[in-house]
Amino acid sequence: MSRKVALGELIKPAKVKRCGNDSYPVLSMTMHNGIVMQSDRFKKELASKDTSNYKVVRTGQLVEGFPIDEGVIYIQSLGYSGIMSPAYKVWDVNDKIVLPEYLDFALHSPQSMAYYRAKLRGTTARRRSIPDSELLKLRLELPDLVTQRQIVCTLRGVRSDIGSYEAMTKKLDDLVKSRFIEMFGDGEGFASVPMERLVPGIVSGTNVAGNQRPIKDGEYGVLKISAVTQGWFKADEYKVVDDVSRVKMVHPRKGDLLFSRANTSEMVGATAIVDRDYENLFLPDKLWRLDPAQDVEAVFLKNLLSTNKLRAEMSKVSTGTSGSMQNISMRKFRKLQAFLPPMELQREFAEFVGRVDKSAFEARQAIDKLQLLYDSLAQEYFGD
Repeated sequence: MSRKVALGELIKPAKVKRCGNDSYPVLSMTMHNGIVMQSDRFKKELASKDTSNYKVVRTGQLVEGFPIDEGVIYIQSLGYSGIMSPAYKVWDVNDKIVLPEYLDFALHSPQSMAYYRAKLRGTTARRRSIPDSELLKLRLELPDLVTQRQIVCTLRGVRSDIGSYEAMTKKLDDLVKSRFIEMFGDGEGFASVPMERLVPGIVSGTNVAGNQRPIKDGEYGVLKISAVTQGWFKADEYKVVDDVSRVKMVHPRKGDLLFSRANTSEMVGATAIVDRDYENLFLPDKLWRLDPAQDVEAVFLKNLLSTNKLRAEMSKVSTGTSGSMQNISMRKFRKLQAFLPPMELQREFAEFVGRVDKSAFEARQAIDKLQLLYDSLAQEYFGD
C-alpha cells in the first residue's frame, strides 16, 4: 500500500557540525552524478585552504544545493563522512519510514522537478532555490519499505545498464583520441598556423532567456551549453523561448561544428558536430558555429580542439569573474597556435572516426531507450 506524504514528514534540518580543525575529505555536488569526492571531479581539491566553516555531511543525509530546478539535491551515499560548502543545506532523513536511496529517486522524479520549477525563487542564474517551507510541502508517493526496496532495485538496475553503455562510449572516445595522437602527435612536422587559418568563419548565437519544458509544435528552443559538453550533439538540451519575433536565430545544421566559448575553465572549448538539421532550435551566444577552411575537415578540427594541449591553452586564456563560468574571446581563440596536416591524412582520420561513430551511435541509442524506460518507471512509481 502506498500513501502521499509531505517531504516534511520524512526530513528535518540537521544539526550543523562544522569541520573546525578536524580532517575530512572534501565533497562536491554535481548536477547529474550526485555527491562525489571533489578530487575525483576536478582531479584536485579546489576548496579554500580554510575549511573550518565547511559542513560535515554523513552518509544518508540529504544535501540541498542549487540550482534546485536542475535537480541539485542528493543523498550523501559515499559510505563515509565528508565536508561540503557552508552554502548547502543539510537534512536528516527518517530512515525508519523511507529508504534514503528511495527518497533520492523520488526527489528527481518528473513530478518533483516540476514542483521545484513552480516554486522557484531568486533570479541569480546559478543560485536558484525555493523556500524551506515550500520544499517541505512537496508531496511524495510513499509505499511500505519492502516496496521501496523493490523500486530501488529496479531503478538501480536500469541506471547500472545506462552506466555500462556510457562506459562503452567513453572507451570509443578514448580510441579516437589514441588514433589522433598516433596519426598527428603534437603537430610536429606539420605546418604551424594560427587557429584563424583553420577557422576563417565564426558565427555566434543569441543571448535570450528560455523556459525549461518540452518544446511544442511551432515553438523554438535555444540550446544550452550542455548540448555539446559530452562531445556529441544533444538536441534535447534546450530551453523554450516564448517570443522569438525579435530573435536572430542561427539554426544548427547537419555537419555544423559547435563550440562552447563559455563554461567552467576545464570545459571551455567543448565541441560537437550536429547530426542533422534542426529548424526548431537555435544557438545561444555562448555557442559558436565554427566554419572550417576548405582544406580542413570538421572531424579533424573537432578532435584537434579536444586535445589536452589546446584545451589547456584555451583554459589558460579564458577570463571571467566567476570560477564556474569562464569565457574565451574570438580574438584569443583565433590566435591559438594550431597545425595543419595534409587533407589526405585528415580524410583518413575522418573515415576512421566515422567507423567508430557507428558503434558510439548504437551505444547512445541504447542509452536513450534505457532512459525512456527509466522515465516511464519513474512516472509509474512516483506519479499521481
